[in-house]
Amino acid sequence: MSRSRDERKITIRKENRKAAKKEALVMLKKTSDTNMIVVALIVTVTFATGFTMPGGYNQSGTTNPVPRMTVLSRRSVFQAFMILDVITLLLSCVAIFFNFWGTLFDDRRIVQKFVIVTIFLVTAAIGAMMIAFSSATYVVLEKSSALAIATCLVGVVSIPISFVLCFRLGPR
Repeated sequence: MSRSRDERKITIRKENRKAAKKEALVMLKKTSDTNMIVVALIVTVTFATGFTMPGGYNQSGTTNPVPRMTVLSRRSVFQAFMILDVITLLLSCVAIFFNFWGTLFDDRRIVQKFVIVTIFLVTAAIGAMMIAFSSATYVVLEKSSALAIATCLVGVVSIPISFVLCFRLGPR
C-alpha cells in the first residue's frame, strides 16, 4: 500500500525540520567556539594588566613610604581602572564557565540559552575593558589634560557607537 501524497509531504517536512535543528546546533557550537577564543583573549589581557600597572610601581629607596605599591594607587581614576579590570576578569571567567557548560549539551534550545548568556557576558566584559582602558589612559596622561580627556572620550564614546552599529547591521 503506497502512502498518500500528504503523508509524504509531512515526512519530508519532519526530515527538513530535523536537518534544520541539527544545522542550528552546529552553528551554535561554532558561535560558542568563537566566544571562547574572544573570552580567553580578554581574560589574558585583563589578568596581565592586573600586574603590569599603569604608571608602574614605587621602587625601594624612594620617598614613598610603601615600596612596591603602585605609583598611582591613590588616584580615583586608577582605582576605577582596577575595579573595571576586576569586573572584566570576572565577567570573562563567568562567560568561560557558561560557554563550557553549554558545550556539554546536544539540545539546541539549551545550547542557545548558554550562547545567549555568554554573548551578553562577553559584551559586558568588552564594554568594561574599554572603559578600563580609557581610565588607565586618562590616569597616565593626566598631566596632559587635553590628550587625556580626548583619549578617554574616544574610548567611552566608542561603546554606544559599537552597540548602535551592531544593532543596525544585525537582522531586521
